This record gives sequence, structure tokens and C-alpha cells, in this order.
Amino acid sequence: MVFTVTATYVGDRMNKLSFQQKLWIPLLCSLLCITGIFVYDAYEVRKIRIEERSADLSNIADLGLSTIKQFGDQAAEGKISK
Repeated sequence: MVFTVTATYVGDRMNKLSFQQKLWIPLLCSLLCITGIFVYDAYEVRKIRIEERSADLSNIADLGLSTIKQFGDQAAEGKISK
């Protein structure tokens, strides 16, 4: 019963809209969907970039530590001076 009344009310409201106003409804819905997709995609790209930067930072730190270790080993062997 409630659904029938609501559906009738919406149907009556739609009949009162002009053709030009009815054309705006799908346009606004599609723009809303596109905006939602854009926001979601921007968030996902941001998350991926942060993960990449974190991995790059970890790799750079490992590179620096291995370089220091290599020079330390060379200094311990006497190949280079301290």
C-alpha cells in the first residue's frame, strides 16, 4: 500500500515536469556517477603512490646501509683507510 502511494506520487511528480526538466535528470545522475568514480580512482591512485614511495624509501635505506657495510668491510680488511 505504501509503495503504491509512493510510486503514484513519484509518477505524478514526473508527469508535471517539462521535457527539458526530464532531460536534466539522467544528466545529473551520470555526472554524479562520474564524480563518484573520479573520487574513488583518485583515492586509489593516491594509495598506490604512497605504497610506491614507501617501497622506494625502504630500498634507498637498504642501499645506504649496504654501502656503509661494504665500506666498513673494506676498511676492516685494510683496502681503504679509516
